Amino acid sequence: MSPVDEFDATVQAFGETAVAYIGKENIRSLSVVASRDTRDASVIIVPEDHTPETYDRIIEKMIEVRGFYFGDLFIDYQIADSDDVRAAGSSANAIYATA
Repeated sequence: MSPVDEFDATVQAFGETAVAYIGKENIRSLSVVASRDTRDASVIIVPEDHTPETYDRIIEKMIEVRGFYFGDLFIDYQIADSDDVRAAGSSANAIYATA
């Protein structure tokens, strides 16, 4: 197993921070696929329930979390209906996922 570098650590920390801010109880899964070259990070969030309140919470918390990583990662995210949706990862260099 290779040692974790700064980029890997940033992606890991971002994923953990997003889960903590949104609340583990509010999400079924969250995955991050990031490119080392472009520093783009695509996030897929599957909520535990699909209520307007849950969506509002996710959006509010992602605005906060994105701000913490401004300049480190270029983050886009989507809220998905199903665990079957996966971020495109052909050029991924770091991945974070939680179930």
